[in-house]
Order: sequence, then C-alpha cells, then structure tokens
Amino acid sequence: MFTYITIPADFVSSTLAYVGTVFTDLNLLIVLIIG
Repeated sequence: MFTYITIPADFVSSTLAYVGTVFTDLNLLIVLIIG
C-alpha cells in the first residue's frame, strides 16, 4: 500500500487531457491502418 500523496487538481486534469489526446490519436492510427 503506497502512501497517498496529494496531487494538484490542475495536474490531474492536464494529465487526463493528455492521455485522452494520445488515446484518440492511437484510435485514429488504428482506424487508418485497418481501414
């Protein structure tokens, strides 16, 4: 069990936005490759 460290909300939101963008790009690449 790791010790919980408080993370700034803006960092979490920006990280989620970055992951979402990368995930969308990967989906587009997969569609282009398969399609």
